[in-house]
Amino acid sequence: MALILTTNHGTIQFNLPFTLTNSKDFGNAVKELISVQADGQELEYIKQAFTNLPMRVGSPQTPGGLVVTWYGELAKFIVSNL
Repeated sequence: MALILTTNHGTIQFNLPFTLTNSKDFGNAVKELISVQADGQELEYIKQAFTNLPMRVGSPQTPGGLVVTWYGELAKFIVSNL
């Protein structure tokens, strides 16, 4: 399970515990962020750390479990505040 950042230059994957601010890719990733996708432990962490985020609820339709993707400014807000 992972947190996947999609930028103009590709994808970057992170797992718990998050060490985003220690990553050399972090600064550029936030500036060029298109979307952030989370599942598993990482999704649960986001759900607990942020209230009122728009996300799908109910039973997952993907074989591996629920996967949620946020785009644009909301994705930047999540990543900037992890």
